Amino acid sequence: MNDDFLKQFRQKPSKGFAKDLYARISQSPQGVGAVKARFFAFRPLAIGFIALILVFAATLTFSPSVRAFVTDILREIGGITFIETDQYPGGDGSAGTVPTELMTLGEAQAQVPYPIQLPAWLPEGSVRLDLVRVTEFPDFVWALVTIEWEIIEPGTIGSGLPTFRLAIWPYFGESRRIVGVDAIEEVSINGLPAALFKGGWDLDLHEWNSDIPVFTLTWRKGGEVYSLDWPSQLSLDDLIRVAESIP
Repeated sequence: MNDDFLKQFRQKPSKGFAKDLYARISQSPQGVGAVKARFFAFRPLAIGFIALILVFAATLTFSPSVRAFVTDILREIGGITFIETDQYPGGDGSAGTVPTELMTLGEAQAQVPYPIQLPAWLPEGSVRLDLVRVTEFPDFVWALVTIEWEIIEPGTIGSGLPTFRLAIWPYFGESRRIVGVDAIEEVSINGLPAALFKGGWDLDLHEWNSDIPVFTLTWRKGGEVYSLDWPSQLSLDDLIRVAESIP
């Protein structure tokens, strides 16, 4: 993996600091249409967009400062800082992949030190994929968990490709995500502020592409951050309903 661009943003915390901070956050009170598609398979390029966004969400959590962008707008939504910029955040280096391990949901729940809460309501035909993805970032003491679902029409056989996905990672008091200019709309999830945006960073053109048919909904609930990737072919009302059904 070429991780030069990651190193530009992160500062390694001590393991004791991270664990103690997460324990304090976890104990505090929580603050602040019909599906017509048979399935929506995330294209490989779209997966690259989503993966890069998630990488920045994770690696920027501990960064005391962010590289100066030519154009930048800082927006704080629910304790998460969103940096809106027209500058590609990956620099000139090529983006790589972060090692990810596939395991059962039970194994993931036993491995990570934070709760993995699943939605209580899902669109008709939704089937959770058997394995979840656990991404551990080098030098950090926590992991990001991604759960995926496929929507299968009655009487058909599933393709095994995800229709939508939910990523969860711990909130340590400072989290930043880098998106395109004017990309974010602020919405509410059970009274909690959340950010909704469409598209992602184009790894080839090094620019924000709002035409990618994937919506991302990000919000903080207690000690965790949730990010739900949702194909634009599906109802946005259902996206909100899924998010609000998470305990």
